[in-house]
Amino acid sequence: MGSRSVFTLSAIMMVLFFLASNYDRYFFMVHFLEALIYILILMLLFYRLEEWAYVIGFLAPLFWAVLTFLSGTLLHGFRAMAQLLRLQKVDDPLDAVIALLLVAGLALAATSARAFRRQVWGSPGALRPVLGGIAVVAAY
Repeated sequence: MGSRSVFTLSAIMMVLFFLASNYDRYFFMVHFLEALIYILILMLLFYRLEEWAYVIGFLAPLFWAVLTFLSGTLLHGFRAMAQLLRLQKVDDPLDAVIALLLVAGLALAATSARAFRRQVWGSPGALRPVLGGIAVVAAY
């Protein structure tokens, strides 16, 4: 069950990053490259390397959220989220996409952490994907 949820949320994140690259012409390549980590998660799930996909699915959205918070972009997403919740028109569609990315990213992180804890943690060799996932996300 966990891998289907992680797969679905990773696909949603990938599509939202492609959508963000459409709305933000100046940072098209950055958003396009941000979608690559979610393609990696989808490939890991396809090749039955769930433990690696769960770790990267947990770390990548949190890393993205920290970076966008430090850049100030996440604050625009919070403002757009408040406008969406009040059913008002959003000023910039990119801000609405960032708000949706935040929600989907937190859901992906929570789902991945839960699936990793239930299916992998405590088994022999469970620390190897954690350290490898940290290295992959740090290099990314």
